[in-house]
Amino acid sequence: MLTVLVQHCETGLFLAENSTWAGSYRDALSFGGTAQAHRYCTDKKIENVRIVLRFSDTIGDVLLPVRGTVGAQTERKEGKPKSRTPLLLLVILLIVALAAAIFYRTQPPPAPRLAPLSTNIVTKGTNG
Repeated sequence: MLTVLVQHCETGLFLAENSTWAGSYRDALSFGGTAQAHRYCTDKKIENVRIVLRFSDTIGDVLLPVRGTVGAQTERKEGKPKSRTPLLLLVILLIVALAAAIFYRTQPPPAPRLAPLSTNIVTKGTNG
């Protein structure tokens, strides 16, 4: 069974009846789904919260930040988009490394270098 709850990001308290806060998830207000929980928070202007998906078995809880509320972990500071330059450089580096591995794997191995032959060959046991 799945229970959808709202939890305050800083205090860890759960949203209860009449927009009050409870220390235990057992006393929390349960929602029919994540959309309903999100709509409730935005309509009531409840900030700095996350949606908690609590399962009846022991697999653990899933925490979902509520976008548009203060303190939501997915919000970007100052409205600046994150730079994608490090990711782009990593992708380029991986492509170059892969191309080099393929190139060197398809090249025949270099021929071994042989020592120059000596013109003075001496063999034992023959008198000539």
